[in-house]
Parts: sequence; C-alpha cells; structure tokens
Amino acid sequence: MSAIDKFEGMVEGVVEGSMRGLFRSKISLAEIQKRLERIMEERREVAVGKVYVPNRYEVFLHPADFQYLTTVILPKIQAEHSLTEYVFSYAHSRNFTFGGGRPLVWLNSNDTVKKRHIMIKAYTVDPNQARATQTPAPSLAPDLEIKSGMLNGGTAVMNIGALPLNGEHRSAGQVARPQATLVALEYDNNNPSKYIRFNKDVTVGRGLDNDVIYSEETRVSRQHCRIEFKYGQFLLFDLNSTNGTLVNGRPVTQIVLTPGDRISLGGFEVLFQV
Repeated sequence: MSAIDKFEGMVEGVVEGSMRGLFRSKISLAEIQKRLERIMEERREVAVGKVYVPNRYEVFLHPADFQYLTTVILPKIQAEHSLTEYVFSYAHSRNFTFGGGRPLVWLNSNDTVKKRHIMIKAYTVDPNQARATQTPAPSLAPDLEIKSGMLNGGTAVMNIGALPLNGEHRSAGQVARPQATLVALEYDNNNPSKYIRFNKDVTVGRGLDNDVIYSEETRVSRQHCRIEFKYGQFLLFDLNSTNGTLVNGRPVTQIVLTPGDRISLGGFEVLFQV
C-alpha cells in the first residue's frame, strides 16, 4: 500500500469516527421509540384477561435535543404523529390494550432534562370520564421524579394516575365539559379580569382577537397560548410566545393541565381552576 493510500485510509477512518460520534450525540426518533417500548413493557397491567398499557406519553427533551429533533429530523407535529403510530403498532404486535382509547405522544422541551436523556410522563386518560379529577400536578423536578423513576438509558417515567370511570359509559364525543377559570394572581379582587371563566377552547394573549385577553400585560404575547379540552382533559399549547409559558415553574410547549396549576405567561401568573 502506498503512502497516499495509507493517508487516505487514515483520513477516511477519522472522518467516519467523527461522524459516528456526531450522530451518537444527537437524539433520534428510534431512541425515543425504544424508550416507549420499554415503558409499555414496564407499565403493562393484566386485568380481565387483557394486558393494559398507558395511552398518553409526554416526551421531554433537553432544549438543544428538542430543537435538533424538530428542525433537522422532522417537524414537531409529524414527529409526534410518527411516534403515536409507532406506539399503536407496537402495542398491536404485543396484543396490548389502551385502557383509555387510542394513544397520543407529545414532544416537549424542558431544561431540567440533561442532554441526550429522555424523560417520559406516561399515564392513562379515560375519555369516558365526565369531569376532571382533582389530581395534584406532577412535578418535573429531577431530584424528586427522575431519581425514583429512572430507567436504564436515561429515561424517567412519571405516572399521574388513570382517570377512573364514574359508572356511566359515554363516548368521547359526549364527555361533559366542566367550566374552567383562570385567576390572575397579581390582580385585585375588584379587577374584572381577576377571574375569567370559560367553557370552550380559548386562546390567551394580549391581542384583542383572543378569547382571554390581558391587554395591559406587556409580558404576555399577542397570542400567547391556547387551552383545549380533549379526551376528558385540558391541554395547554404555547403559541410560540416571545417570553415563553411555564407551568408550575417549568417551561412547556404543550402539557396536560390539572386543577391548581400555576401558569406563567412570560412572567404574568394565572392559576388554573376547574
């Protein structure tokens, strides 16, 4: 072998090794799929001759990993759809049953998650539940939840519990929607915007085209977030707000809300009540 051949081979080896190191440093959809598989296997429960697994999976990634995954790999919505379909297919192959109906997977950015780690909140939502239960909001503090729920490979699993049936079976489209309230913690009781009640999906922001309007709060974006009611639960979606949305002190892009959650709209805090 000539000196040139040896040099070219050495360069190829260095480049190949560097590329392997680069790709190993990034989160992939395949890794998340493997973590979801493991969680379903760990969380399966046998009842009445069937094997049940959670039907909601909230995946939390370090902001840098989240940015890479949702900009370089797949847009967020497409990635969530792909992961949801994978969970459904894997459960079907293992004869698992989703107690609360078809599964959903969401991707979130959270700065308490270490780089190259995956934190997953797995739980069951029953669409037949007539009203939201008074379940305490789950904490994402790593010192509390991740240590107790850590699995091999840096995956934490948190369960906020299944919503029980109330004895009356109804389809998801017939679930009674409870009235919700946003309480502006900084406002006096005589301020008309102190308590804002709603019984429909709403957008929240500073602009006058929102359903819930905080027009004087410069910290709040024109369209800051959206709150929807689906599958018997309230869901909050950040609308690419300038100053971000926090729930119980943790930054979120979307999350399941529970009564008593403190929502920070760029620093302006409101209390979510049902």
